Amino acid sequence: MLLLDLPIELLQHVLCQMEPGTFFVSTFVCHAMLEAASSSKRILLHHLAAIPGIKLGLEDLSTKELFLCFRTRAARHLFGVDCLADVTRYCSGDRRMNVTSSIFNTEANHYQLAVVGQGGPSIGLYRLEGDNPTFETDLRPGLWDSNSEDCDMDAIKVAFAGNDITALFRYKPVPPEYCKRSPFVRDAIEKAKRTLKLVTFPRLRMSPEGTSYSSVDQETRDIFNEGSEPVGLAVDEEGTAAISWQSARDAEVTKICLYKRDHQLMEERNYDPCPRKYSFEDPRKDLVASKAADKSRLIFDMEFARQLNFFKPGTPIHLWSADVAKLEELGQIQTNSEHVQVDTGVRHLAVGVPFHGFHETFRGDNDLDYCRTRYLAIGINLGHHPAAYVVQAEQECLYLNCDHETDLQRGRGSSEWRPLALLRRYTQGKSSLGTVMAVSQQGRRIAMADWDRLLVWALEPETFQVGDPYDYQSGNFRRFYGCDEDDSILRIKPLRLPKQGVIHRLCFTGEDRLYAIADSGLMRWDVGPSCSNKRKFEPLGPPLVDSSPEPHRKPRLRNSRSCKS
Repeated sequence: MLLLDLPIELLQHVLCQMEPGTFFVSTFVCHAMLEAASSSKRILLHHLAAIPGIKLGLEDLSTKELFLCFRTRAARHLFGVDCLADVTRYCSGDRRMNVTSSIFNTEANHYQLAVVGQGGPSIGLYRLEGDNPTFETDLRPGLWDSNSEDCDMDAIKVAFAGNDITALFRYKPVPPEYCKRSPFVRDAIEKAKRTLKLVTFPRLRMSPEGTSYSSVDQETRDIFNEGSEPVGLAVDEEGTAAISWQSARDAEVTKICLYKRDHQLMEERNYDPCPRKYSFEDPRKDLVASKAADKSRLIFDMEFARQLNFFKPGTPIHLWSADVAKLEELGQIQTNSEHVQVDTGVRHLAVGVPFHGFHETFRGDNDLDYCRTRYLAIGINLGHHPAAYVVQAEQECLYLNCDHETDLQRGRGSSEWRPLALLRRYTQGKSSLGTVMAVSQQGRRIAMADWDRLLVWALEPETFQVGDPYDYQSGNFRRFYGCDEDDSILRIKPLRLPKQGVIHRLCFTGEDRLYAIADSGLMRWDVGPSCSNKRKFEPLGPPLVDSSPEPHRKPRLRNSRSCKS
């Protein structure tokens, strides 16, 4: 006898014995299962009791309202997302994107995607709002000549800086045997290989129709590579650029240089042939002179967040930071390590920038009004047993001295962090990409990618912030997170999203929409209540081809196939 051949009473008894996640997925199997699940108030109340949320007033709801409440709460906690998530793959046309140089922009909740094409200076800008990415503009350096037969340009690094976009370009000369110019021109082209161009595209306006960037008022700075390869780029709102250089002779040596923007020179000429440069001291000199120690202090990725944060290759949380407020007084790179009491031992965690804050006012014992701000952040233990935690810290001040705003960057100054939850199944990637991580704007979703393995955790940040979480959780809540009664912290189990290739970058544009730059191109997962395992292919706006008035022509190589533009 098949399951659907059972009487409705026995079928409902089977549904009642299921786990909440399995019960939720079963409602998508067929109409018979949906009818049996949505018509029993007893079953719905039983499964709602095991899902985090307010229980008061549930028995007063009708059966239809209970079923909608269950589906909403189940989807909020990502039940069944491993098999119900909608996946969209975007095709960029004939010209493939450079997945290692393309980046997301999440500053000021203005989600953008900068797509760098392979083998060219073109940077396509897309707005990640609405159902699909919207093409905004195509950026190219003004010094690039599309008709040049001697050299071309490549965009190798891109960074968003406040309202502007900054890109690092490299000349790509034609091999000398195919160059038609004189030896003097050849020599000049050869020297150009040692000079990179740092070009800033200022933003002119923002509107619902899109963002406009200036192609005329570009600011260009000459950057000399000194025999090294740029592996990281970050730019702050004042135009100060940080570039991480990897030595061409020793791959285990990186150097960080800061290039200042000369405001007066840029106002007059929009060009600085020799920007003022500052270098950090070697961050490895305080370590034991061993090969393992050298590798542990390599710095590739960087970001400006009031301070300059440095990332070890493959780590989602910065391990070092430096204050660059006064460039003339650059000091040592500081280590991001906090002592956190976990269970019966002390762990050294690298704590990231807080992703959620909660502000409240209370009256102290001295009858004075105070303000308290609680912050949530991710702390990662990178020792022999890698682990990721959700940690919390508090800051208090007098009511009169508070600006009553939740500034997440201010939470970085906290030193007393305590763990609230363990992110189960977190792994530190062993590949060259390491671990890629993203957090949604409201802090309800945490995504982690290790090569082609993509996990997502569902959180209730308000639960952790308001009072003691264990007062809210009760026994059923603790069992939902797989905790014993004597566990000191929660253990949150993730759900695995469908594989779609090797993932390089992640970005949430909402609580239920996740974008990724993968080796197969731009991908999107929708994990909201309406997802139903759909698979779609969409075009990524206009194809990444040359849009200049004259077609870009490269010289034909003798006795070989011509290169595609």
